[in-house]
Amino acid sequence: MRRMINAFSSYLYKRNLRRRIINKKANLNVLFESDLSYMNLSEIDMRGAKMRASNLKKTLFKNTALQGAVISSAKLIGANFSGANLSYVNFSNSDMRGVNLRCANLYKADFNNANLSYADLTDARIDVTTNFTNANMTNVLVNINRLNIAITEGAIVKPVGAFDKLLYSLSFKSYRPLNPEKIMPIAC
Repeated sequence: MRRMINAFSSYLYKRNLRRRIINKKANLNVLFESDLSYMNLSEIDMRGAKMRASNLKKTLFKNTALQGAVISSAKLIGANFSGANLSYVNFSNSDMRGVNLRCANLYKADFNNANLSYADLTDARIDVTTNFTNANMTNVLVNINRLNIAITEGAIVKPVGAFDKLLYSLSFKSYRPLNPEKIMPIAC
């Protein structure tokens, strides 16, 4: 019974927090170490938010403006940033396994020491200012030509093979990548 009360209380808190963020009544500078997991924060202006060391597991940030946000040392497993503006965002030391970065703007984004295993970077806007220094990028879906212009010193880069990419694009229902979270990419 106590567990149900705690879960319901957490649900009400997150619902209220989302409403305050949408109505620009929440202080985005004090979201560090927050539990924002499984929330839908899509198409919201959250520029400059401070979410350091927060739990953002499977949170939706589709088409969200996050320029200049600090999301370092955060738990972002399975989060969806497709179409989001992530320029100047600090993701350093974050766990970003299975994250969806399709069509996201990654100019001047910092992924230093981030774990991007199984991430989907299809059509992500990557340039010479995108920093993947010491990042773990095993089994990522990415255009390797775009990644070659980014800063990748010390990074472990192992893109998904051509056959796996074909299966991914055909979306076979029986096909499952080796992702422990079993996260499939979502089209933009």
